Amino acid sequence: MDDSSKKPAEKKSPKRFIWLNLWQIVLLFIVAFIFALPSVISYARNPSIPKVGDIAQENIIAPVQFEVIKDPDSLEAEQHAVIRAVPE
Repeated sequence: MDDSSKKPAEKKSPKRFIWLNLWQIVLLFIVAFIFALPSVISYARNPSIPKVGDIAQENIIAPVQFEVIKDPDSLEAEQHAVIRAVPE
């Protein structure tokens, strides 16, 4: 038998490898974009979010609870200052 009649083992070409990697990267970006899109759309369509310097038309409630730790004297002084600042 002649060894020259055997076909050489097929190797994956570097170009094919690069294209496969490129398609995987593109697919990853598309999937990431699709998952990020709903939050971007909901933020863009929510006109009730006030801009910096605007006065909120409704109460704004934080999505999480947190404590503001102040000593009672400074808290009372701040509350009185706010009450005095409100026009009648």
